[in-house]
Amino acid sequence: MKISLSALVPVHNCQATVAPLVSHLLEHLAELTNRFELVIIDNGSTDATAEVIADLAVIYPQTSRLVLPGHSDWASVVRAGLRHSSGEIVLDRHEACQSGMSGLEGLWQAMRLGDVAVIRSPHAATLGSIPALPLEHRPPDWQMVRRCALDGWLRTRSNRDWMSFLAARGYGVQEIAARGAGRELPSAHVGLKLTAAADPRPVAIGKRPTRRPNYLDRIKAFALGE
Repeated sequence: MKISLSALVPVHNCQATVAPLVSHLLEHLAELTNRFELVIIDNGSTDATAEVIADLAVIYPQTSRLVLPGHSDWASVVRAGLRHSSGEIVLDRHEACQSGMSGLEGLWQAMRLGDVAVIRSPHAATLGSIPALPLEHRPPDWQMVRRCALDGWLRTRSNRDWMSFLAARGYGVQEIAARGAGRELPSAHVGLKLTAAADPRPVAIGKRPTRRPNYLDRIKAFALGE
């Protein structure tokens, strides 16, 4: 049986663009798994966005809607979405997303090797350099995470990006850097558990790799240009 996926899509004042966004996203989600749901979260829109997503929820049975009374911060929006979804893997799209959907398959595959996978906007990508821990204030354009890993974050009621919270606790984080809308570079494993020397054999979804990177070897290889 395939693993289940919940996609959380916050929107704000986008009555003219939310329908094509949902239609396009549903096509991509169906290619990942047949066990998925799409939760469209109206984050305090003042136009007709709420009415449009109500119609979309009728047209597409995989889609549900959640209307928030006022514009909320990212953490509050995601918490609301988590309470109204049940997938074992959670996909979150940032409201100000600048990346297309072509990298979603890469995110899904990356979850075989870790607990969190992200796509950043082109200006925020760290591919090709030694990355810092993912502590940016603005969440990535797209991020995918195991729901079981979010339990601690939910209990803290923290407003920090969940990726920062998980990274601080040793969860694996993988990054796919986006070159532009819809054009992602190959994935680069830049997280806390994954290195070029890691075991390349596939890891089944639901199992977490136990091998940890040797940071001294990484620094040495970088210095020697290897």
